[in-house]
Amino acid sequence: MAEPAPTARVVARHSLRYRRGADPAIDRPAFVRAASALVWSGDDLIVIQDDALFVQVNRIQDTDSLRLVEFADRVARRLERDRPGRVVIDLRANTGGDGQLLPPLVRALIADRGINRHGRLFVLTGRRTFSAAQMLVNQ
Repeated sequence: MAEPAPTARVVARHSLRYRRGADPAIDRPAFVRAASALVWSGDDLIVIQDDALFVQVNRIQDTDSLRLVEFADRVARRLERDRPGRVVIDLRANTGGDGQLLPPLVRALIADRGINRHGRLFVLTGRRTFSAAQMLVNQ
């Protein structure tokens, strides 16, 4: 018996090209839109919905401009303010860092009762996900 053909439903249409930049009233930032609209997972094409908060983490480390604990606080405040239906953590380009910096980020994610349940938190990994980034996935 053949598997049924996949179907799609168009909910809204918004151009991904703008003459004067992205329209923040209807769109996510350009770097998020470009990285999150469609994602391949094995043989499956995943469409990340607009009610998802997309969090890209490229290094597990403090920088001069932002400490990871501050980043975790921003994520927690965004979860509280926006109440997204899902959270997608993108670690595909994360080659690691300092695993001792992870607890505030993990706590921010598990403290949110709307996200800390089945089918609400997704983590994207890839061939460049290593070290402390893999520790985050395991936790």
